[in-house]
Formats: sequence, C-alpha cells, structure tokens
Amino acid sequence: MNKTKLLITALVMLLLLPLTCKSEDLFYYAGKETYSLISVPTKRATLDPPSLKRDSDSYVERIGARIHMTNSTKTQIPDEKQNKIFEINGKLSLPVFSVNNKVEVVLLPEIVVKPKLSSYDISPFVDKYQLKLVKHTDLYQIYSVPVESDVINIANKLYESNEFDFAYPNLFCPVESHSHIPNDPYFQYQIACHNTGQTLINGHSGTINADINAPEAWDITTGSPYVVVAVFDDGVSSNHPDLPNSRQIRLSGSNFGSGNPDDPSPIDNCNHGNACAGVIAATMDNNEGIAGIAPSCKIMPIRRDYTSSPTDIADGILFAMNHGAKIISCSFGYHDSDSTSNLYPAITAAIQTAIQHNVVVLFSAGNTADYPYSNGVVEFPANADISNLITVGASDRYDCAALYSPRSSLIDFVAPSHRAYSPQIPGETLEMWSLDIPGSAGWNPTNFLLDYSAIPVGTTTPSTGTNHLSYTGYFGGTSHSCPVVAGVVALMLSVDPQLTPAQVYYKLKSTSAKVGGYTYVNGKCDEMGYGRVDAFAATWSALAPYIQGPDILCDTDYYQIQDCPSTATVVWSYETNINEQPNHPAIRIVNNTPSIAEVRRGTSCYTIGDPSFCYYTGTVTLKATISCNGASKIITKNIILHEDESPTIPVYQRRKISLDETRTFCIDNCTDVPTNKLKWVITLPSATSSTTYYGRCWSITTGFFIVQQGTMNIKLYNLENCDPTLYTDYNIKISYLIPVPDPSLSFANPVTTGAVDITITDRNYAQRDGDAEVEKREDIDYTLELWSENTRTVRTINSTLTGEKDVVTMDVSNLPNGIYFLTMKVDNEILTTEKMIIIH
Repeated sequence: MNKTKLLITALVMLLLLPLTCKSEDLFYYAGKETYSLISVPTKRATLDPPSLKRDSDSYVERIGARIHMTNSTKTQIPDEKQNKIFEINGKLSLPVFSVNNKVEVVLLPEIVVKPKLSSYDISPFVDKYQLKLVKHTDLYQIYSVPVESDVINIANKLYESNEFDFAYPNLFCPVESHSHIPNDPYFQYQIACHNTGQTLINGHSGTINADINAPEAWDITTGSPYVVVAVFDDGVSSNHPDLPNSRQIRLSGSNFGSGNPDDPSPIDNCNHGNACAGVIAATMDNNEGIAGIAPSCKIMPIRRDYTSSPTDIADGILFAMNHGAKIISCSFGYHDSDSTSNLYPAITAAIQTAIQHNVVVLFSAGNTADYPYSNGVVEFPANADISNLITVGASDRYDCAALYSPRSSLIDFVAPSHRAYSPQIPGETLEMWSLDIPGSAGWNPTNFLLDYSAIPVGTTTPSTGTNHLSYTGYFGGTSHSCPVVAGVVALMLSVDPQLTPAQVYYKLKSTSAKVGGYTYVNGKCDEMGYGRVDAFAATWSALAPYIQGPDILCDTDYYQIQDCPSTATVVWSYETNINEQPNHPAIRIVNNTPSIAEVRRGTSCYTIGDPSFCYYTGTVTLKATISCNGASKIITKNIILHEDESPTIPVYQRRKISLDETRTFCIDNCTDVPTNKLKWVITLPSATSSTTYYGRCWSITTGFFIVQQGTMNIKLYNLENCDPTLYTDYNIKISYLIPVPDPSLSFANPVTTGAVDITITDRNYAQRDGDAEVEKREDIDYTLELWSENTRTVRTINSTLTGEKDVVTMDVSNLPNGIYFLTMKVDNEILTTEKMIIIH
C-alpha cells in the first residue's frame, strides 16, 4: 500500500513538472532578486562590428550606437535560435526580451560580474565557459562569451556559485532623457530640435535622434537675456506674436538696405529674417507657434537687402559688434563667388574685427550642391580664410548631408534642415518651421514659388492655430542651419559669457556628432565638417560650475555649487591623504539640496565613554559629481582643516580701556574648539573673586569696573580635554584715559596744489575724569588712506601719533580732479573719514 502511494505521488510530480518549470521560462539574478525574461519574437536587434578609431579626437563609439532594432517573425528564425545570439552577414543577431513584462532589453554576448572578494580567482569560470575580459573597473567587470553560448544560463551559474555580489547578462536598453518638451503647438514639427521619427504634415519621417538634442540642452539653460544675437538678414517684424519687442533690440541706424534707415522691419514679403530669428529665439511655452533654441536670449535685427553694397554689409557687421551683439548670424552670400575667398576685403576685415572683439560670426555655406551630380561650392563670405569664422552646412532628417549642402573642406559644422529640393528628389521640399510676417504678406500663405513648383502659390501652412498666419512650415536650406548653430552658441555663451570665438569653435568641434557614416579624417569630413552640432554636449562643455564656500573649515559650514543645472543630480564625496581612523572620517557630508552640502568637521581619537577627543588637521578635497542627461562633470574644492592653534586677541583690544567704554573681546583666528568649551576667567583690580564667561566673545559694559583702576587679568581656557588647557593669559591696564584716539582730520579743502598737509588732532588726548591721575598714553600707529569714489585706495600714508597732534603731507599731484574720501585707521579699524575735493 505504501509503495502504491509513493508511485502515484511520483507520477503526479512528473506530470506537474512541465507546467511549473518550462525550459523557456528564463530569468536572471539582479543581486538577490530574480527578474523574468520574456521573449519578444517579433523583434530582433543587430550589432554592427566595432569600427576602427575614426579620428584623432578620441571619438568613442558606444556599443549602443552599433545596435539597430529590426522587425522579425518567428518563422524567419528557428526555434532553437530564438533566444540565442548568432552571427549573420558579419553582424550579430541579438534576441529581444521584456523584463517582468515591462521594459524591453537587448541581450548582449556579455556578462557583468562583481566578485564578493576582490582577490577572488575567476579563472575556473573563465576556462569552463571560454570567457574573455572586456572591461575592468573598481565596481564591476565585463566578460564576453562565445557566440551562440547560453549567456543567461552562464550568468546564473556564476551567481549561484555564491562567489559574486552580482552576475547577470549584459542587457542593453537606451536611456530616456527626462527633458523639457515645450507646449508650443508647432514644436512637434521642429525635427531639428527634437527628432523622434515623428511623421510630418508632408508625410515624411526621419531617424530618431537625428537632431541637436535641444530639450536636453534646455535642462541646463534656455539662454540669457544678456546674450544678444544679431540676425543680419532682410528684417525682423516689430512685436511679432512669438518675438515681441521686449525680446528684440531694435536700434536706430540698423537698416543697411532700402527704406527707413532706423527701421529693421521686413519689406514686402521678405520673411527670411523672421525665419532665421525665430529659429534662434522664438518664445517658448506660450502655447503658440514654435520654440526657439535660445528663447531667453535677445535678437538684434540688422537689415540688408539687394540694394546693400559690400561696404554696407561691412558696416552692418561692425554696427552689431559696436552695439553689444555677442553673436552675428548671417544666412546670405554672393553667387558664384567660390573662387574668391577675399572677394570684398572690407567685409573680410569687418568679420576679422568682430571676431577679434570676441564676437562669434557665422555664415551659411550656400545651397549650391546637387549631390551626387555636383558637390557644389562654398560662397563668399562663408569661404573667407578667417580663423574661427564658422561656416555652416546642412544635414537632413536622417543625419546625412543634405543634397544641396556643399561637400567641401570649408564646411565647419552642419545642423539639421530639409533634405532636398523637389527637382533633386520628387516629393522632397522645404519642411522647417519658423516665424512668418504676421498676416498674409509673407510665406504663409505662399505668394510665390518657394521651391520651384513643389509648393503651389496660395498654400497655407500652418492652416490652424493661434495666429497661424504668423508662422510658416516652409523654411530650409543652409539658411536654416546657420541660425540653428547660432542658437547653440547662444546657449553656450549663456552659461559662460567669457568664452572667446576660438573657445566656442573648439567646443563645437569637440562635441559635434560624427554622424552619417562618412569617413572623418582628423575629426573632419567634407560632407559634415566636424559633425552635426549637439546643443546639449556643447552647452554642457561650456558649463563651468564651481563650489562656493570657505577655504578653511572650522566646525560646520555650507558649500554650494554655482551654475548647477536645476535638473542635474549631484553626488558629494571627498578625498584626503589624512590617516583617518576607522569609522571616523575627516569630514562628514550632509546633503540639504542637490547643489548644497553641509560639511561637518570629523573627529579622530574619539572613544565611547571617554569625553576627550581631537580633530584631524590637514587638507581634504571636496568633490561634487554633477550628472545631467547621461553626461557628468566632477568639480573640486580644497578645504583646509584648521590646526588646533591657540587663539589670539587683536592687539588693539589689549590697550588700556576707560571706565565709560564698552569693549568686546573676541578670538581673532579660526579655532576648532566648540563654543561651549571656551572659558574666559576675568579678574578685576583689587578683586577677591573672578567672573567667568563662555564663548568666542565677551564684552565689557559701562559700570563693569565699579570705579576701579589698576590691572585686569584675562585668562582663556580650552575645556575640550579632561584637563583644561590654558590658551592665553594677559593683563589690561584700566585707566580713566581713553587710549583709542578720537581724531579729527583737517586740511585745505578743496585741494588745488600737488601736495596737501593733513593735521591729525586727538580730541581725547588731554581728557580727564575728575581728579584722576592722567597716565601717559601709548603711542598709536595709524594709517591714512585716500579713496576714490569707487572705494579704490589711491594713496596710503603710515605714521605714528605720539602726542596730541601729527602733521603729514600727501602727494596728490597725479590724481584726476574729483571727490575723494580720506580715512584714518588704527589696527585696520576706521576711526574717522573726511571728504576731499581735488581741483588742480
């Protein structure tokens, strides 16, 4: 009977086993937790082989850049390979899983491990599973596994050995930026700023992230009103709904074309300037229109047209420079001028002058190419041989060079614009969105052929929305790309206004994306220059946060990061070569907000039950790791942990004091002793007892001495240790004579000569109190300082007051006429000030 029951039980267990332990039920260990991996059979990914180093700019090709998602069907892949990695056509085919039926991940042929002991020998696993070390850090190691190996099972076997804190298959999932998306209704079409592969109104769609990463840059800044961008074009409308005059700097004399010289507004249907200005600085988050790249910056319209001469162009550049523009964006050039890099020397000289005066100048390259039939040419002034002049070409919605953008070594950078003109690719046309002349005068509705015959006259785009006739969906060419780069530069100067044109050029060069699959030699190619600009990377590169706080840490103080993006995360830490005791750090860091840390002095040689302790002394380096959208910066500040020195009392506080004087005594230097551990013991003349005070300061008030003369004794103790330590012991003479002078300064005023005699009279010198004996006052060293109106010291005389009066001569011969202030200081304390007027 028992055997029968046992057999039945065994059969039941065998029947149930496939239901509870399916072979396809995959999981991995995330530390002590397990996460299920559910196959997504309709998706695979391909992993391109790593390319050779592209250039000398230390370009890093991340593994994520080599992964491409593809659609799949189960019938295309044999069942035995559904969850495996295998090679096909020189690339790896990777399975896709969902973790716990949520986030989708791609399985890589790698394992991430962290041994529990740093000394652990992993070689048995290496030999058994043919692992190869790919990466080693202080936190983890990555090992590759052979293609078609069971990556998930190998990782699980490693973790189940109980030798690892974690061991799991390397799973790739792209990071999603939590960046700001404006509420402007047409922003969804601004693929230059934010390309999600969205479908445009013309049915086109592009490649995800073929954009400048503008929302990520806006996590750092949306610009500064102190950064002014001059748009040198055919005019900007006054009080445009998306660019009001409060955000424009409209100046008299700014029209270098036809019409009113004081009005930089467009004439007729010339909307080109509006379109360029809107790309740079259209208002963001006003529920209307578009969003500019640097919407908090200001636009300075400088107008030109077909009547403007080359010297007018030169004058316009200098006008912008002389009126405070930090950036000049120019989307124009001279036709068929490619062979003449100095076609008009006046223009070349004006550009050079502006750049030498720290103005960033940008020119569009022109739309002369018809690739692959013609590489086109870069026209003047974009082709001028001027250091740090920025020449801008165009990329398209696929992160490739636009067909009309010149292929030339003169291209510095590209920025997104439309792909091609309709004769080049049927169905392609202008598709960039920006501002239009309000009403029906501009490009919306179209009143002439914007792109040959592709856009019929009378087309209204956009046709809906608030003030929709003030916007256009038909802008493009390198004319669009140039203000895109100008907007990026405006963001850079907003976080670091001190950047020079050379520094701006270098940061753009080092941060632009090497996209398009072109061959970049020394970081550059004819199609894309140094690459497609990246607003976030460039602005992050320009950002220069720093830690503000005291250089010497006494007990507790606060340190704050200045210029820290509000969306950034901050991790505080420190480094030191101090020999710290176990569990007793040199400093302790308490975060109040991400950008503010409370830093407390640590302790050493402290034991429970023993009240005595002391402080570490030396230097620590406070570190803040700032992270934003996957990028990080580490900034540091050296802090001195002050030595436990004996405190001192300033010399002037040790002088004789009078009966009716109030005087405060304080420790002069930073001490490491807590306030309640500082004890002052005061013994008065002829007194039989002492008075005690605690703290860093104590005060003598009127009546304190009870009409006593003689010597007062002051002792200062440190009670921090078990045995009080005497810090200082000194005497102060009590007298009815006030030792600190009450001076007056007299001199000829106004001063009309090259030298002035100054008389210092001490009104307290002969002061008595009743019949009390007058003691001879000590000599007093003093300083006379002559300050200009902006409080800058221009003259200094040091002398000694030995009696009631002193006379000194001050040379003022080289000082300009004006108002000055003469002060008298004793021990750096200002005792009196008189106004001096100098008229030579």
